[in-house]
Amino acid sequence: MLQQEVKIKSFEREDIEKIKGFAKLINELDELELSISERVLEYILSQPHLRENAMLAYHNDELIAFAACIKNSKDGDEANFELIVHPGYRHQGVGKMLYDITFDKFRACNIKVVTAFAKEHMEHSVKFLQNRDFKIHKYMWKMDYNLKDVACKAAPTDEYSFIQLAMEDINNYVDIMNAGFKKEGDVLYNENSFQTLLYNPDEYVFFIKHRDNIVATAAIGFQRDIDRGYIHNVTVYSDYRGKGLGEMALNHCINKVKEAELSKAALNVDGENKNALGLYKKIGFEENNTDIIFKLKI
Repeated sequence: MLQQEVKIKSFEREDIEKIKGFAKLINELDELELSISERVLEYILSQPHLRENAMLAYHNDELIAFAACIKNSKDGDEANFELIVHPGYRHQGVGKMLYDITFDKFRACNIKVVTAFAKEHMEHSVKFLQNRDFKIHKYMWKMDYNLKDVACKAAPTDEYSFIQLAMEDINNYVDIMNAGFKKEGDVLYNENSFQTLLYNPDEYVFFIKHRDNIVATAAIGFQRDIDRGYIHNVTVYSDYRGKGLGEMALNHCINKVKEAELSKAALNVDGENKNALGLYKKIGFEENNTDIIFKLKI
């Protein structure tokens, strides 16, 4: 049986080149935009609470699957789960092997909520998660913006400033993210929720300030291995909405992506957020695909 020939191991430095090659191959075979840069891999290696929860499957020295349960912070109880199996080895029990090992790690790390993503068109991934009691949380429309011939956007007036976040700003970041994304009855973010984000060397997170007041925020993940900047966590305090700050934040992101010499910006938008969808289309983003976010409560 194939399972008896598969070697499961934890992520080590010797695996970096194999993982990068695996990601490139999966992007070609599945028409995905999987980003696993060497900087991110080095960062995971430097953080024991991340590294110990990344598992690899080898068959005859070929990397055939990857699974990770990445906690939002060292002491947090939420994590993101990702499982990728080479198309030639799907439906042969490899994914189940990795998932079972990873699920044991969920429990050992006292994780309470696991988030996973799947492309709507990849039915095998959707069914795999649903068969393991993951529930659909929301649908996200993926949007792209080709920046090759786009000029830098105009900078705002002197009344506004852009401040890159440091760890000492995390409480302010928690406040604006709760105000922008959490609905009544939801579990609120806390400082543990964003430690991994702010420590990630490929993330740029910033506030927009109006004089001395924080009014908006956004973040960019620089995914150089697939030549794009992924824009996320765009939000504006309710008292400041309708003043063009969302567009200002997006234009700043686009400028930063161009400064990084990346040719494409991408983002996901909640399928129910018609206002945001209209703004993104106005700026130049086009719908490309649909992602499904799943949640599992343990």
